[in-house]
Amino acid sequence: MSDEEYPEFTAPPAEPETETSDYGAPLAILGGLLVLVGFGLGLQAYMTMSDGLLTSEYGDQQNQFNLGLLVMVVGILISAFSGLGTVMRNAFSELLSGGD
Repeated sequence: MSDEEYPEFTAPPAEPETETSDYGAPLAILGGLLVLVGFGLGLQAYMTMSDGLLTSEYGDQQNQFNLGLLVMVVGILISAFSGLGTVMRNAFSELLSGGD
């Protein structure tokens, strides 16, 4: 076998790296803090409701409990999208480009 049968492999030149801001870590930290704050709000409302409430106080505690759940869900979504941001961006760009 001669060298002529197997041509030399040459790799394409490397593309220059572009400088991008990495917002992933701060967003993940913010999401984690929101989850903890939401858990605290919900737990406080739950503990107050479990001790027994007057009828007039129940609506306020229920609203605080719902606010805690909402803050937790927002924190979870922020953490998920900051951690999977590149994967999600690539998936959506492939879907929108039609897989060309």
